[in-house]
Amino acid sequence: QSRMNGVHHACLCLSVLRNRVLGGVIMMLYAGTVLAQDGLAQCDRYAALQADPAHTAPPVAFEMLDATSAILNCTNALEQPLSEMERGRVWLQLGRGYLKAGQSAEAIAAFEQATTHHYPAGYFALGVAYYLGDDIPSDHRRAEALLKTALGKGVIWSAKALSALYNDPSSEYYNRQMASHFDRLF
Repeated sequence: QSRMNGVHHACLCLSVLRNRVLGGVIMMLYAGTVLAQDGLAQCDRYAALQADPAHTAPPVAFEMLDATSAILNCTNALEQPLSEMERGRVWLQLGRGYLKAGQSAEAIAAFEQATTHHYPAGYFALGVAYYLGDDIPSDHRRAEALLKTALGKGVIWSAKALSALYNDPSSEYYNRQMASHFDRLF
């Protein structure tokens, strides 16, 4: 009888332990999901781009961007499971953080990663970088192609950038009629 009570007690203890372990695993999975969502939300919070039609947080003006927070939170977000579009958005926003920090090579690499995920505003950011050529060699041919791709994917700000490209007398694409056409689209 006492042996049966001991076995019954041991089984009960194992059952309670199993439930606690399963509960702990469920909580860890839930916490991981919350952290992934939080990492993405923080990346969005620190680096959302106004020109991005898919931004999910209030846009952050470049001069107000906190590069350190953007880089940290967007890098953390990339370590989490994300959809293809979310991953593209994070790469775009990480690029903004790098650009603000003066890390141009990293910014361009991040914008290129955004385009590998077919993120529309990634094409815009990379196109503007190639148009301006501030920290990379200016390439108006590549800028035009990227900006037209972005415009075709719904990034209306690309029309403004294309207008500037066509209105630039130093550009091989200088054409005031085309500049006016794209300006009207914006």
